[in-house]
Amino acid sequence: MATKTITITKSAYEALLREKRENESFSNLALRLTKKHGTLKECVGLWKLTRKERKIFEQIKDSWDESEKEIKRRMGST
Repeated sequence: MATKTITITKSAYEALLREKRENESFSNLALRLTKKHGTLKECVGLWKLTRKERKIFEQIKDSWDESEKEIKRRMGST
């Protein structure tokens, strides 16, 4: 069986470890999770964010909103 090595953060590993069943390999865990939720793309948003992660997300979203307003403002003045 061919294998691939991936690198994940410690927090991602710990999150996967919490989902992993006894005697289940990480390969089988990955297959089970993607089968349950579809593709990884479809899994976006299923992860429960921590309070700190939500704050960071909101800061990024606010920056995107401000950037979009500035781009529209500049395009309107040309």
